[in-house]
Amino acid sequence: MGGFLSQYISQNWMDMIVSLFIGIIATLIFVQKNPNSSVQNNTDIREVRGYIKKIIIIKEPSIQRKENDNSVIFLILILGAIASFFFIKYYSVILDVYASVIVVILTSTLGIAIKLYRNNQYDKLNRFWTLILFAINAFNLWNLSIMSKLDLTNVDVTSFSAMIESIGISGLTDYFYRTLGFFTAMLPNIVSILLLVHIIAVNKLLIKNNRFSIWIVRHTIIFTKPLFLLTMTFLVVVISLLFTSGIAYEFIGSLNS
Repeated sequence: MGGFLSQYISQNWMDMIVSLFIGIIATLIFVQKNPNSSVQNNTDIREVRGYIKKIIIIKEPSIQRKENDNSVIFLILILGAIASFFFIKYYSVILDVYASVIVVILTSTLGIAIKLYRNNQYDKLNRFWTLILFAINAFNLWNLSIMSKLDLTNVDVTSFSAMIESIGISGLTDYFYRTLGFFTAMLPNIVSILLLVHIIAVNKLLIKNNRFSIWIVRHTIIFTKPLFLLTMTFLVVVISLLFTSGIAYEFIGSLNS
């Protein structure tokens, strides 16, 4: 993985610098200091959750159950096949965008952690979440390394039918699994972005009570339940790696053979 990273950095250093500055500037703009804050560097996780609950009213999301429909499954398979085609066709662009997202999230995480620590507001919940953010970025680097090794030289992407002719149904199934793995890998990154927004909103809320920050914290209140979200994120990461690496395709194929 180290060889891939050094090669990628040497080829895309300008884009990475731009992403780096985006993360730094966002941190400097949104993370502010509150000298009278009740939350400090050594504040316990339960105390932080208590402060948040005092400020906002927590509304638990309702769960709706829907019956499975064969037509919906068929539609998902069709959309999955089309998504696989575009995933392969624009694979190099997807890798570049993925790498930029990694740099922005990593830079923002570092910037927020340093800024909160200097402001004496880097409580234990924030420490926990920054560790999770770093872990997600480590997963991203690992996943990006796996994706970069995928050989697409024999795949004809001039059209969907040409792709089927070049790789066959089994090849399409393999790439469908890898596409599913990539989109699954985006879920932890969405969690990372929402978590960064949540941390900033909580910081602003502790400085000044305002409706917008309350609205954000209320709709990201799940981040005050770290163990549940940590477990779900871990499961998603494992599933993503299994699909992206092709292990899931080989395993399911061996069961059907």
